[in-house]
Amino acid sequence: MTGYGYNPYAVMIQEQTDPRVVSVALVNDPTQDLTGDINKNSQSECSFVLGENSTIIAAYWDTHHSIYGLGGYDEFTSNGIFVQSTGYSISNNGGESFTDKETLLQRKAENIHEGDAGDPVMARNTIQGHPNYGQIYLATIPSREEWKGLRFWEFDSDAKRFNLKSTDITNGDISEADKPMIAVNNFIDEDGSYFSNSGHVYISFTAYSTTLNDGAVHLTHYDGKDGAWNKTVIGKGHGSSIAILPDGQVFVFYVTREDETNFLKYNEFYEGMEIPNTIPTIPAHSTENMSLYSTDYNGSANLLRQNDSPEDDNFKTNAFPRTTVNPNNGSIYLVFADHPSRTIEEGMQDKSDIYIMEGVRISSNEIDWKQSIRVNDDNTDTDQWLPDISISPSGNKLFVGYYSRQDSSNNSSIKAYGAIADISNGLTSNSFESFPLSTSFPPLFAGAVTINPPENLWNFDHVWPQRNVRIDIINGIATGPAIETDHLEPDYPDYIDTNKNYVDFCADDYTWADADDTYFYFAWCDRSFSSGINGKCRPDANAKLAKIKY
Repeated sequence: MTGYGYNPYAVMIQEQTDPRVVSVALVNDPTQDLTGDINKNSQSECSFVLGENSTIIAAYWDTHHSIYGLGGYDEFTSNGIFVQSTGYSISNNGGESFTDKETLLQRKAENIHEGDAGDPVMARNTIQGHPNYGQIYLATIPSREEWKGLRFWEFDSDAKRFNLKSTDITNGDISEADKPMIAVNNFIDEDGSYFSNSGHVYISFTAYSTTLNDGAVHLTHYDGKDGAWNKTVIGKGHGSSIAILPDGQVFVFYVTREDETNFLKYNEFYEGMEIPNTIPTIPAHSTENMSLYSTDYNGSANLLRQNDSPEDDNFKTNAFPRTTVNPNNGSIYLVFADHPSRTIEEGMQDKSDIYIMEGVRISSNEIDWKQSIRVNDDNTDTDQWLPDISISPSGNKLFVGYYSRQDSSNNSSIKAYGAIADISNGLTSNSFESFPLSTSFPPLFAGAVTINPPENLWNFDHVWPQRNVRIDIINGIATGPAIETDHLEPDYPDYIDTNKNYVDFCADDYTWADADDTYFYFAWCDRSFSSGINGKCRPDANAKLAKIKY
């Protein structure tokens, strides 16, 4: 499965043997990466929504349609090149296959405020009878020319297109927005009447250009019609997730860092709220161990390429929480990745596990949390990270999807894994049964080795290459034929001096899970295909989605 001529998209993929996995499908079409600059060919951070009649709409960061630096370089903006970094696909058979629809904007952007830099997140109004029933919403971060605001889109189900509804839902107040998350209040009162916020759209995100150092988590929302977006600061932190309870109450969870220590925090949102003096802390492992075990920024485990790699040859992960709510009783379930212990000794192989917590709101801005439980049951010294969580509409089944290296002896290869728990009688330490969703694939990141330029350059992600690495876009990377450059001006130089700080950047900050009455669904960035020529091949990152029986 190597070489630019291979067309994996033409093959229906059934890679695994676990009977719970109905299908695994490529979400994007890898053959579309063979035009233009073939060094930019990765798809990751896939989000999706479940629609009517077995329809699934998925959006993902597509570097093939982007440019190096996501628009942050004057050379690109002065040449009138606008960044379109999000692609989308549609499935009409419940996720068993997808049609790649390419970029959100088929036309050229009219101004720099229409470009996007990926991180797409999606939600859908599921309130039958509501004026916005079935409406699908999409938020992305802005391209980096000015890095202003957040882009917001609505899906036109007739035209099968996304319509750009707002180039800046922050009303011009925010720059450097990152890592959005989205939710719709799909709950109504027990008597069938609407809450005051039923159908409202909520988007949380981090903004670094604020008075709160190291970034502040914001929440903005509107009524889903033509109302204004109302923005509120939630607290200092990053990597937020939104949970909406059956009574319509909204909570925002995130990671914050205090004196080189990471904590999971939350805040209950209400109209006109102000940041309280004391923001509640989630006891990540126990009331005696309130903080996360990880100490690096964003809770990164700094995972090595493999066990025998140098310490600086690692890629960033995070401890960003992901949440779901039981529609029956309002219990909040929160998953996150963290070190398996507070003390990480040099040479320790297992740097990350998946944990879940169950919480019940007991009063205003107060949640009673049960002891955290480890989800992965591998009992190996290998890494697990980037979880997402979903609950069945009945509230009886819980699913957690994540990355795992448990089937690799040297912690090198990765598989997408799933774990299902029956929570009819509560969540216990023995609730989860895990199983693989994919075949093995290697990591792909910018590269953190100290050699500059690094050896074997084709092994690295070329959208975010190592600092000061020069990428020869005329003759390819390391080896290769001439590459078409019609996306650049004719007089553009033969290389790009990136001069970026993403030395250990991995373009894969989240996975995505959802559920319907019969199946769980999970999307991840899969690197089981390769791209390259003449034996100089690197992993080819694509978005995949698994359909899983309860």
